[in-house]
Amino acid sequence: MPINHTILLVDDDPALRGMLGFSLESEGYHVLEAESRSQAIAQMQLQAVQVVMLDMGMPPNEHTPEEGLAVLKWLSDHQSLVNVIVLTGQNADSTSYLALKHGAFDFLEKPISEARLLQSVKRAFLFYDQASKLKQQEGLQKVQIDV
Repeated sequence: MPINHTILLVDDDPALRGMLGFSLESEGYHVLEAESRSQAIAQMQLQAVQVVMLDMGMPPNEHTPEEGLAVLKWLSDHQSLVNVIVLTGQNADSTSYLALKHGAFDFLEKPISEARLLQSVKRAFLFYDQASKLKQQEGLQKVQIDV
């Protein structure tokens, strides 16, 4: 696995971040953590991240997707190649729709199995790596498929 595979876990639940982080580090990924929108943005401004696992419901609006959507908007404006895997434990249908509409790569509903987590992360890094190659070789900025 290439060294540049860094993932940022953004969730206000430290126990969940710890569990996910352990699983990902065991697979060789470099893991950063943030518990809020502001911490997530600060982390991404300091260090290159290729994949973000993002909880949509975080304080101060933990019962709405507002904070997660704000992170997605920031990424779209500043780091559009980053792939976002959305995590949520609330209203999966409407949250997944909003997340995908705002640029998320994948969506996982809590509780998450380790197998599904790793499968989603591997796909996100594969797509990131290929999009980066396209950008370098052909000047393409964003790969988007509308079905």
